[in-house]
Amino acid sequence: MMNNEEEEKTLSVNGDEEMTGQEWTEIEEQSDEEQEETTSDYAEHPILSTPEKKPIARPTVILSILCVALAVVLVLTQFGVIGTLRKAEQERADWFDSPEAAIRFFVESIRDGRFDAAVSSFAAIETAPKSNFSSQLDTVGSYFPVYQYNMPEQYPDYESLVLSIEQGRAASSTLQFASSILLGENYMKTASFPEDAQARKEQIDSIITVLNPVLLEKISVSRIDIVFADFQSTEEYTAHMSSHVNAYGYEGYLEYIALIQFNEQTFLAPFSMVSSAGKWKILQMTSGIMQIEYSSAIPISEEEYLNYI
Repeated sequence: MMNNEEEEKTLSVNGDEEMTGQEWTEIEEQSDEEQEETTSDYAEHPILSTPEKKPIARPTVILSILCVALAVVLVLTQFGVIGTLRKAEQERADWFDSPEAAIRFFVESIRDGRFDAAVSSFAAIETAPKSNFSSQLDTVGSYFPVYQYNMPEQYPDYESLVLSIEQGRAASSTLQFASSILLGENYMKTASFPEDAQARKEQIDSIITVLNPVLLEKISVSRIDIVFADFQSTEEYTAHMSSHVNAYGYEGYLEYIALIQFNEQTFLAPFSMVSSAGKWKILQMTSGIMQIEYSSAIPISEEEYLNYI
């Protein structure tokens, strides 16, 4: 037997040719060189070449993290998970346990400058067509004595609100109530303006000065009372209320008045209330019993107020 070191092995290729181990080694080395050349060709190819990896700049990494974090916060806030991030102005009221609770929430929201929360105390129809609040103010006409200038500038919280038609009415009622409190006895006088341009401008400027929502922090509710007026019996009153329930499609209907204090003045404010599933909200700031058709607070003495209950 020959020694392994001296023996030249013969290898079969495809069963056809026999090559020595040395020849096989030369073929392997040649194959490696061709593979290196092919790899070099790919590296120089403008499409197939792999770009050199560069380290990502730190500011880019930080910005990406912040964007992701912000997106998470927005999603969580949208679903109410992070409730503390919601602005007080964006709070919405559910239905209330009593008419008195709804009225107090309405007035206190105005006091705190949360006009959108005040609007949510109305029983708005959610399925009503949408309309922009600013355009609502442009069409309230004589119902709103200060319609001659752009009210949303005085109440910027409402500029971007999109409300249903019923919510638009609730919003205009809210602003009418607030402006009637601030203007007091001069509220109805603002329905007509002088023909002289300078005099008209001065009057409008004086109104704008008075219509400062910050001043409303002095508003408060002294008392709230149900209105029975001149009905001869409870049955007559109930029948009258039932007609309203059928007309509006709610379970219950009652009319209330509230005595409002502002500085040293007192006002009467009417509220038509409706109920659903035992809960209450404001339908509108009017009173059919008292024949009050405007959503405004009426200057009145406390003695005169007591005559209505």
